Amino acid sequence: MRLFVSILMMLAQPSNAEAPTPLPIEVYFRPVDVTLITRSSYASTLASPATQKLTRNSTLPPGWEKHYRPFPYSIESKLPPICKTCARGYYDDYAIVFDKETTIIYDLTQLFLRPAPTAANSIR
Repeated sequence: MRLFVSILMMLAQPSNAEAPTPLPIEVYFRPVDVTLITRSSYASTLASPATQKLTRNSTLPPGWEKHYRPFPYSIESKLPPICKTCARGYYDDYAIVFDKETTIIYDLTQLFLRPAPTAANSIR
């Protein structure tokens, strides 16, 4: 009887060969993603240019919650899936992907959302 139970337990455990392979998770912005984000109407309404320079693999500065805005559903739904602990959105004039638990920035791109020069303030 013990042998039978042991065999059943061995058969019930999945082998490594049968385990499903996880889907690749994108934590970086592809060029097509950057184009989608910069052409959105929401991106043109963002606040002033970033006051602090952000870099990949650094952490978000203290008080980052005041400057962060998640992507609207119209953009987020068109982007590839990301890990469960990650988030994407706007931080000042950057588009960022970061870990919500550690606030480490995985990827970012500066959106260059500076106002266009007008005739009154252009240099001739």
